[in-house]
Amino acid sequence: MSCQNLNVVTKNFLIRLAIYILYSILGALVFMSIENNAIEEELKNLEKTRIQARNSLAEMQNSTHFFNMTVDQMVAFARRVVQVENELSATPTKWTYDQGYRLTFEIMTTIGYGSTPPKTQTGRLLCVFYTLVGIPIFLYFMKSIGEVLNRGMTSLVRHLEKKVLKRNEDKNVELKVLIGFIIALILDVSLEIIVVAQDKKRDFTVIDAFYCVIITATTVGFGDLTLENELTMIISLSLLSTVLDGVLCYMEKTIEEQINETKGCQCFGLNKNENRNTTEDAEAYGADNKAVTVEDLSRDEKM
Repeated sequence: MSCQNLNVVTKNFLIRLAIYILYSILGALVFMSIENNAIEEELKNLEKTRIQARNSLAEMQNSTHFFNMTVDQMVAFARRVVQVENELSATPTKWTYDQGYRLTFEIMTTIGYGSTPPKTQTGRLLCVFYTLVGIPIFLYFMKSIGEVLNRGMTSLVRHLEKKVLKRNEDKNVELKVLIGFIIALILDVSLEIIVVAQDKKRDFTVIDAFYCVIITATTVGFGDLTLENELTMIISLSLLSTVLDGVLCYMEKTIEEQINETKGCQCFGLNKNENRNTTEDAEAYGADNKAVTVEDLSRDEKM
């Protein structure tokens, strides 16, 4: 790999990484601002409702002596008490930056756990347009990660071929790189499963951890069991997408080679078996001609 190609790959990776980070930060701040403004209005309205509920409860208690209440009045009073308690306890919390970033991450990766969805009309409308722009940005970012990983794995395979196995020719490099990525993906998933299964805060079984990691890595994201570390999710997504891309490229290359080989034989009006038979006939004909030539030379010497 030339230095120029390496510089291009590195430059593309850094540019797309910067765009991804800036877009994520901007989205997190905007969503947090929109949702918090709505929550502040909701808190003001809730405070008014609480005051009205307290006044209504006091009026009900003063209008009728507590011990002289009928059954219906007692039931109405009890229901009102429960309603007031629910209104007093229902206090919405403001969004933090972590919640805003979590939302942008789930949108751009298409995991969609649904842990922090926007609840306002403005937030939901913005979420639609943010998704349409954010997913292509993340895909380009993933492509750059795949290019960097592919370059690194290719260099590693060629280094092992020359230094360890003492082979100067690069044969089936694409297949060996693909096998290397498959091994790396298996190790990454296994490590994640072990870490998640041993997390005492979650109390996951091994099956739960395996289910959670695979469902997240494939971006299905049901949301019943979730991962918290975004970096590990990005690594898994990168390796999985690189493996899938490598499998497709290897299959396309194999099919293309078969098609080219078939076309090459058809250009001479021969199939593979006919070509082999023709070659064998030509070799036999050459051997016969050689034998005849030797006999002729011997006869000429005797004469």
